[in-house]
Amino acid sequence: MIVIAELIWPPDKATDIGKAFLNVPPLPEYITMKGPFLSSMLGKGVRSISMYEFDASKIEDANKAIGQRYMPYMEVPGFGYEIKIWQEAQDALELIGLA
Repeated sequence: MIVIAELIWPPDKATDIGKAFLNVPPLPEYITMKGPFLSSMLGKGVRSISMYEFDASKIEDANKAIGQRYMPYMEVPGFGYEIKIWQEAQDALELIGLA
């Protein structure tokens, strides 16, 4: 199972985001992270994408751990984020009784 987190902030808040990044709590060992990867969007700000991978049996704990990583950013004006849970097709089939 993976979680993809997308963050966005105004370019003039880059220093504030950098300071918040230094206060992000570490992840538990059962979560593997790729990223963050950054991209600028003219007129919209800076966007960051991170992908977190973990065993589906850890979904509750992983959601909490990942969510806590974004708390230091919440005080930055203009900061926004979206977290989406993605699962493998086989896991989805099992949920609906087809595997």
